[in-house]
Amino acid sequence: MPQHILLAEPDPGMRRTLLRLFRPLGFQVSAAANAAAVETMLGAGDAAVDVLVLADRLPGAAPVALADRVSARHGVPVLLLVDAERPEEPGHRCVAKPFNLADLLDAVQDTMLARVS
Repeated sequence: MPQHILLAEPDPGMRRTLLRLFRPLGFQVSAAANAAAVETMLGAGDAAVDVLVLADRLPGAAPVALADRVSARHGVPVLLLVDAERPEEPGHRCVAKPFNLADLLDAVQDTMLARVS
């Protein structure tokens, strides 16, 4: 079964780019444009999510609060996509934008591995 990424990114162009990155590599990818969609998808429980890739400007919730909720309620590890001016959030894995796609892929895989360690 392919690993499942839930991609939470408000920008349609960036969502398309990231979908084109992950799907050919064999990942199952679901996309959400806002925090409510993330909560709905995770609450439905239709498919296990292996990692949430969460943009820091997602409408509907503070990203760190949403990351904490997702981790606590659903046991899903979270990778935050953050602005370069604020490249770290204590207690969370982060990738600073703009990012190199290879670095993003490495960070996603590392985040998923941390879940099983």
